Amino acid sequence: MPGHALAQTAQPKKPIVMGWVERAILLPSRVPFLAKLDTGAKTTSINAQDVRAFKKNGRSWVRFTVRNKEGASASFERPVIRTSRIRRTGVGAVTRYVVSLHLCIGPFKTVAQVNLANRKNMRYQLLIGRRLMKGRILVDSQRQFIVSPACD
Repeated sequence: MPGHALAQTAQPKKPIVMGWVERAILLPSRVPFLAKLDTGAKTTSINAQDVRAFKKNGRSWVRFTVRNKEGASASFERPVIRTSRIRRTGVGAVTRYVVSLHLCIGPFKTVAQVNLANRKNMRYQLLIGRRLMKGRILVDSQRQFIVSPACD
């Protein structure tokens, strides 16, 4: 993404163990989140408010604000990668926009496909899904806060 280049940190060669809840940082805004590592979710999801779709150069984009539990926020404009239909028990399926965002969790500084959801009433405003964890993270379901974000 133009204007969003980040220096890459050395990535571990084998998966590392993390707890089911870890600290993560959204880059470049540096908004911190408590993230739930959810092996039952395919895609990573973040609390996004004021989501507005628009066209830019004939392409679908979204403008949105992410907000953590403490109220820290950052606003973004990103091209829509795709839409995702999420099946929710008791509610039915909902459609969400999926965008690329830079995240730091433990030693990993990565670009993740993230669906934009209203998670303001959820305990965790950032949910890390299997796609982001694959080959990188093993979840210890009995532990929390094993690693700290290593984002310079």
